[in-house]
Amino acid sequence: MTTLSNLLFDKLQKFQGNTLGYTELKTIEGNTDIEIPDFLPGQSVSLQPEQTHITTQVGISAETQSDLLNNDQSATINVTYNGFTPEAQAAFEYAVDIWETWLISDVPIEITAAWVPLDISILASAGPSDFMLNFQNAPAANTWYPMALANRIAEIDLAPDTEDVITQFNSNVSNWYFGTDAQTPEDQYDFVSVVLHELGHGLGLSSLMEYDESAKTGTWGFAGLPSIYTRYVANGAGQSILNFENGSVNLGEQLTGENLFFTGRNAIDANNGLAPKLFAPSPWILGSSYTHLDEEAYGAGDVNSLMTPFIGLGEAIHEPGAIVFGMLADMGWTVTNSDTVPIPELIDLTGTGTDGDITLNFTLSREAAFDNLLQFYITDANGAIAGINPGEAGYEDAVRDNLLEMPQLFVENLTTKETIITLEGGFYYAPVLVIDGNVHNLATIDDAALGSSKIKREGDVWSFEDLLFNSDDDFNDLVLTFNAMEPATV
Repeated sequence: MTTLSNLLFDKLQKFQGNTLGYTELKTIEGNTDIEIPDFLPGQSVSLQPEQTHITTQVGISAETQSDLLNNDQSATINVTYNGFTPEAQAAFEYAVDIWETWLISDVPIEITAAWVPLDISILASAGPSDFMLNFQNAPAANTWYPMALANRIAEIDLAPDTEDVITQFNSNVSNWYFGTDAQTPEDQYDFVSVVLHELGHGLGLSSLMEYDESAKTGTWGFAGLPSIYTRYVANGAGQSILNFENGSVNLGEQLTGENLFFTGRNAIDANNGLAPKLFAPSPWILGSSYTHLDEEAYGAGDVNSLMTPFIGLGEAIHEPGAIVFGMLADMGWTVTNSDTVPIPELIDLTGTGTDGDITLNFTLSREAAFDNLLQFYITDANGAIAGINPGEAGYEDAVRDNLLEMPQLFVENLTTKETIITLEGGFYYAPVLVIDGNVHNLATIDDAALGSSKIKREGDVWSFEDLLFNSDDDFNDLVLTFNAMEPATV
């Protein structure tokens, strides 16, 4: 009989540097057949060298430089070094200082760094020590979060006797550049860039995705539950990777189809309105596929190239770029250099020039069996209600408590009608789909913050999806089209 402990060990022992530790098993609510640990050992993600001479430099920004000079760190990162030379450790500490200015966390981040001989095809590897599930303040239920991020969200150290990030750096590389000036010689690899890259994986750009080369199948998550990173991955047609059967060839084809994107709204905004492309080559490259930005889309010298899978001789990049900041913010980090993007699904009546009532004319249509209702609630520009942001624990309860009694919009199935509503000017309004009239079954902007959007807006059209699981993603379960707006007449 195979136990869960054996399954975990068999599945994860191939990742170098990982420890196998988990506390008591607990049952997923509503499923008595599957048991899951409180946390899972993480996966290592590697950075591979290119032999080409690239010689591009992206130094730290003026803002980061100022923060370093003023010792203005907003997070604490403690590193336990094993086997490092003094110059390698000094360069590592410089990279740590930079990350400490980028992140905001009240919980110290604990890192183990090993200076060890690795295969010459790998410069370094890193990953979370563990993934946490259903912890205090967890924004998305039944979702695996990397340890350091889970601690930040919970605002406590959830596993105080465990490091948060495990890293390894190749002592066999003879041409490391340990300078901190981003002026890397053309025949050396920039160590600071590599450390910044690997810590990015340990802090969040990692997942529980696997690919079976012989069977050509893909597998996400553990016990049928995804990582927070995977919740934001979709193909070019907008289909979530979670819509493909776990353990299937179809999923494997998606993972090797060179057509995967990160769909968090902060990352999209940072990429000029387009979902950033992920590295999904054929064949699958263990340790590189899926958890990197695409190498061709963000090549050497690009400001967003830190988190691509390869680094060339002479290449230095000491800033993560706006896309990576956006991805981290989408998953739950508070990042100093990234502003939260205003929620595009909101109806903005703040610029109407009046605080009086505004009349809005809409067309409403529906193709759904459920008798869905559309209601509204008032938020700030970022969708926060009662001080709770989308993606934070308690958001949906706050929505229920603050729903406007009127208007309630309804249309019969397979019909279209025009409707007029009146809202008070000077506020942001968020739409919410009350699925089949059940106020305890809502589709809100909170779903998008958790990586499973059920509301889409394109121009003046809002589209809603009423199936939170096994969704057909047709987004026609209710469609609201804005026609006109004018001050209400008395």
